[in-house]
Amino acid sequence: MRTVRTVGACSAPAPPPGHIFLARSTDDMESREAELVSYLTQAGLGLLPETWFREDNEQEFQAAMRADLHRCAVFVQLLSKLPGRRTKFAGSQRFPAVQYEIAKEHGTPILQWRELADDPAAVEDEGHRVLIEGARACGFEEFKRAVVEASRPKAQAPRSRTANVAVFVNADRTDLQIARQLSELLAREGVESYWPITEGSPEKVREDLEANLKACDGLVLIYGASEPSWVRDQLRQGRKILCQRDRPLAALAICLAPPPEKMDLAVALPGLITLDGRAGVTPPMLRQFVERLSPEA
Repeated sequence: MRTVRTVGACSAPAPPPGHIFLARSTDDMESREAELVSYLTQAGLGLLPETWFREDNEQEFQAAMRADLHRCAVFVQLLSKLPGRRTKFAGSQRFPAVQYEIAKEHGTPILQWRELADDPAAVEDEGHRVLIEGARACGFEEFKRAVVEASRPKAQAPRSRTANVAVFVNADRTDLQIARQLSELLAREGVESYWPITEGSPEKVREDLEANLKACDGLVLIYGASEPSWVRDQLRQGRKILCQRDRPLAALAICLAPPPEKMDLAVALPGLITLDGRAGVTPPMLRQFVERLSPEA
C-alpha cells in the first residue's frame, strides 16, 4: 500500500532519466493502469509518484506533485468516462482535471489516453469532457509504445537546427485542444509555436491572426471537428496575407485530427504536408514538417 506523501518527503535524490509520472486513475482504469505499469517497468522505466500525495492540503499536494514532475520526462493519464473523485480543495474540482492542470502549468509533456469507444459527447461533466476530447483515442498497445518513446532523451541536433523558427498552429474553437497539444510537441523539438487567441474583440482576434500569419516560418491548419469549409476558408484568407510577406513559408501542413471520418477538402497545394493525427498527435508524425522548417533542409 502506498503511503501518503508530505512536502518534507520530496527531497529524495533525482532518479536517472526515463521516469514517468503516472496520474492516479479512476477505479475502472485499474486493470489498464496495472498493464501499463508492468509494460513500463519491463522497459526499464521508473514510475512516480512512489506514494500518494496528501489530499487535504492544496499547497502540499501541488508542491509534492511538482517535485515529482520535475524528475519526469512525461505526464501520463489514463481517462475513462468517469470524472473521478472531487478534491477537498481547488473548488472541489475532479482529481483528473487537477492533476492535468498542474502538469500543464509545470510544462511537462502530456500524454493522455482513452478508449476508442468512449464518446466525449456522452460525458456530462464539462471539465472532464474537455480532458476526454484532448486524449489520444487509439489501441492501448500503441499508446504504451508512445509512452516509452516519449521517455527517451531527445537528440539535441534538431533543436539547434530549428533555432529562431516559429510555427502558427491555426485551429477553430472546436480543435484548440489539438492545436495546444501539437504546439507542445513542437516546443519539445525546439520550435516556437503559437495558436489562436479566442478572447477579446473580433478586431483584436483578427489582428492577432494576421500577425501570426505574417511572422511565422511554418503554418499548420487543424482539420478535426471543424467543418471542411472552415479549413478551405482559412487557406484562402491566409493566402492573401502570405502573399504580402517578404519570404515564403518554409513549411505548410494540414493536421487531420479526430474524429477519424473526414470529408475531402478538395484542395491541392504545392509542398503541402499532411499530418495524420486522427489517432493522436505524436512526435514521429511531425518529423517531415520539422525538417522542412530547418535552414539546413
